[in-house]
Amino acid sequence: GADVPTLESFEEGGKVEFPVMIKAVAGGGGRGMRLARTAAELPALLATAKSEAQAAFGDGRVILERAVEAPRHIEVQLLADTHGNIVHLGERDCSVQRRHQKLVEETPSPAVDAALRARLGAAAIRIARSMHYAGAGTVECLVDVKRDGAGEFWFMEMNTRLQVEHPVTEMVTGLDLVEWQLRIAAGEPLGFEQEDIHFSGHAIEVRLCAEDPAQGFLPQAGTVALWQAPEGVRVEHALESGAVIPPHYDSMMAKIVAHGTTRDEARLRLAAALDRTAALGVPNNAAFLAAVLRDEVFAAGGATTSLLADRFAAWRLPQPDERVQSIARALYAQCRAAAAGFGEWAGWSNAARPAEADTAGIPHVLDDVTLHFLLDGISWSWRDATMDPPERTALGAADGRMVSPMNAKVAAVHAKAGDTVAAGAALVVLEAMKMEHTLAAPAAARITAVHVERGAQVSPGQLLVEFVPA
Repeated sequence: GADVPTLESFEEGGKVEFPVMIKAVAGGGGRGMRLARTAAELPALLATAKSEAQAAFGDGRVILERAVEAPRHIEVQLLADTHGNIVHLGERDCSVQRRHQKLVEETPSPAVDAALRARLGAAAIRIARSMHYAGAGTVECLVDVKRDGAGEFWFMEMNTRLQVEHPVTEMVTGLDLVEWQLRIAAGEPLGFEQEDIHFSGHAIEVRLCAEDPAQGFLPQAGTVALWQAPEGVRVEHALESGAVIPPHYDSMMAKIVAHGTTRDEARLRLAAALDRTAALGVPNNAAFLAAVLRDEVFAAGGATTSLLADRFAAWRLPQPDERVQSIARALYAQCRAAAAGFGEWAGWSNAARPAEADTAGIPHVLDDVTLHFLLDGISWSWRDATMDPPERTALGAADGRMVSPMNAKVAAVHAKAGDTVAAGAALVVLEAMKMEHTLAAPAAARITAVHVERGAQVSPGQLLVEFVPA
């Protein structure tokens, strides 16, 4: 490929203006992507982005570009045949993201009017026509929507393929994008023009991911004790009870999509479906997604890429109240066919309690000695910990131990025995589900032992580093 300017050439030319976005040349999806707000933090973020890009795409090259903060992430779906015909199928709003990974996608965007839609569509078609593109593709933009309905937008990238969120476009246009991609590849003409495209209603999709809300939404691997998909919505998955979620791929488990005549109808239908989604045994974000859909800013159509940081930074998981504990006792007794023996409550794993929860049905299964059940849209796990030894703190200055929070590969080790490190210093970098996660020193410390090396596979709770306060 073409040479990419280095950091040094940017600095020499005086072209670096912060904040800047670091992006992988060879791919997207948030891999190899970091936001640098100052020059001081740029070198470390560059190193992480390059490492992640190399692992994900086999190409460690990155580019630097201006960072547009808190914009809308809007993309335009295209179909282009080999006969020179190109149409756009409207826009998708993918602004709700964490770690640059899309979580909620919808069409049409509540922030795009007919005039802006026409401008976005025309620009996307010009891009595709300039490269003689053929197939299904998506042009992605950052959009700054003004109060008067106008807006500026900046090109980010073109995905020359179908995307995870293509079902929402299918549901409002009635077109099968997979079918059309194959028909175009076979040389068929589209047979319709832009004015033949009609949009019906509103569609919203969420990505059900294996990630633990109790641990900063870190990706999780494990066995699905019970999978029960909700009815009345479109669900795309390859799950079944007993399926294993491995640590080697993206954390997405399923796509859940709802269509409605209005945005509110689709939004509330999807939130209710998430309340009924049972993916027990593996921590997941189902209840968190339902909470996002019910958030007042999202409901009003005001979500930007900063929504989760602005609205959910202080979001915490609920603890089991007496009602939940009573139900757990009854279910555990039923499953174990025992009337006693309930000891200390431990092992809780759950997601957020959404408003207007649906309490109908409590799917459950007993996995070894752990009970998993769904109640009020929240997945709970409970086990009898009567005979467990006292629990140790996983990570803390007083405890002096750093353990792995997940199944992962060690991407880098930045400390060795005898080192003195400052609070916040990176000690170990873990790679899980194509993303890197840095584990930092909780306080100034002296490293007494390092138990892993680069390339090692680690499991949750495995000891990585020991230290004493400096």
